[in-house]
Parts: sequence; structure tokens; C-alpha cells
Amino acid sequence: TLSGNYLEPNILAVVPKPEARELFLLVHDANGGSSVKLSSWNGTKQKTIFTSPLSGWKLFPLSDGRIFLSLLPSDDASGFAFEIKNGVLIPRLRDILGLTFLPRPSSNAVLFGQSGGEDVSLFYSPKEGARAEYFPIKTVADKCVWAETIPVSASGKKTKVADTGSLIAYCAVPQYFISKTFLSDWYRGVVHTSDTWWRIDAGTGQVTPLLGHGDTDQTFDVENPTIDGAGEQIAFMDAKDKSLWLLQISVKE
Repeated sequence: TLSGNYLEPNILAVVPKPEARELFLLVHDANGGSSVKLSSWNGTKQKTIFTSPLSGWKLFPLSDGRIFLSLLPSDDASGFAFEIKNGVLIPRLRDILGLTFLPRPSSNAVLFGQSGGEDVSLFYSPKEGARAEYFPIKTVADKCVWAETIPVSASGKKTKVADTGSLIAYCAVPQYFISKTFLSDWYRGVVHTSDTWWRIDAGTGQVTPLLGHGDTDQTFDVENPTIDGAGEQIAFMDAKDKSLWLLQISVKE
């Protein structure tokens, strides 16, 4: 049924919380800034949680119900990421140049990228305050996905990562970077990458190739990757032409 209530204009993102019948709204204001608001299901009873003179923010809703907020990345510019918990912003990462951010559902772990000094790096942080671990591949967290399950356990049965402690991620890794301001140029679509796929075990730090240029005649500039619940297929877009692709991950029988 239709109601007479409407959400306000200039909304950049809406994240529903069905269990509480609430909405998180990322709203652009008239002065060029933005705010995060919590509202009732029909858009009324709004409460402002966060305001910023900057408009470049991104919401990360996770399958476990948590929501994170990150400043959109820019080369050599400090980035910040927060968890929105009970209407309060809790810092997760602070003052990281060119921050790209990927939190993991049902875990305190995050992947994050850094772009500064004409270099791109990828790191893993198991929890707030812990020492970040460096991976020997150069990519941005926007080209990565966490696998919430591993395909097969030692007994041959599919098992949740949260139960086994495994922290598996898959990342598309550019073969090379042709721009010294990669983030800014890539988000604007000025440059494109030619990516290979890698598997990361964040718990051990092991990084292994999954799909290389010799495995396919097609080249991809991966964006918006997402993985199925079984951890067996990754869907993504090719940024060059916005075509959709599906990567089948090999599963041991």
C-alpha cells in the first residue's frame, strides 16, 4: 500500500534495518556536505548521527547487520572508516592515505588499501588496534571480496569461515598502474586496469594466483565484485564497458 510519507530529497544511499524497521540515510546537504540520519521505516522521526562538510562518504551494510562508513578515497589524502553502532560512530581506521576499505561480515577483520607516494598497497587488520599485515600484491580493496564460507572443510563438508577461523578473500590485481594518481583517475574512468585474480588467506598471509592472463583471452578491469554464499562464484563488472561476468572458483571434491 502507498502512504503519504516521503523520504527527503538528495539521498545518496539508503540502508534498511528490517529487524528494527529503521533506515540509515546518507544525505547530501545544500552546502556541499553530507550527513547520516537514522529514521523510522516510513522516513519520519529522523535523528542525525553524523555530519560532515565533505560529501564523499560510502555506507557498507554487512550481512550480519553491521554498518560501516568510509570516506571516499583519494590519492595522498587521509581516509577514515567508522562502524555505526547504536547510533554512534566508532572509529575503525584513521588517517590512512588513499584509504579503500572492505569490512568482513561476522568478524572484526578488514581489508584496506593505501594509495600514497605514487604507490598502492593492500593490508589486513584483524581487529581495532592490532598491527596491520601487508600483502605482497598491489590492488585496492574495492577490487576484493571476503568469502564468508570456505568451499570444503577437512572432512569434505562445506563449513562456515566463522566456525573454522579461516579468513579467505579474493582480489583482482592490476598487472600494472599507468597513472601516478591511480585512485582519482580510476574512479573517474580515465584509466583502466588489466587484472588477474588472486586468493588471499589473511590468517596465514598466503597469497596464491587464481586466474591469470594466460588462463583467458579476455582482460578485465574489475569493479563491484560480489561473492555467493557458498564461496564458489564471484560476479563482477568490467569497468571498461560495464559488462557482467562470473568467475567460477574451483572446489575440491
